[in-house]
Amino acid sequence: MEPKAGSPASVTVYEFGDDRQNQVYVGQAMADYSNPLGSAVHYQTARPVGQVVTDAIVRSLESQGFRVVRASGWNLDPATLRDITTELAVD
Repeated sequence: MEPKAGSPASVTVYEFGDDRQNQVYVGQAMADYSNPLGSAVHYQTARPVGQVVTDAIVRSLESQGFRVVRASGWNLDPATLRDITTELAVD
């Protein structure tokens, strides 16, 4: 599949950060709704959430025909974007 006409053919995807202390925690739910003191079930990922999000975005872009370059460490200041070889950068 090719990207749509007029869209960039290549994208740099910066690693998404997660500043939370517990980076694998994604939420919780009550295990037993019939018991008001029911235990909570904690949901966690096997990998840090930032990595899961980055991987999902990369897979989606690649499945749409984009060439994806992974990068990390950008401070969100457009003036510091240097040596980008792609047509678009995502953070």
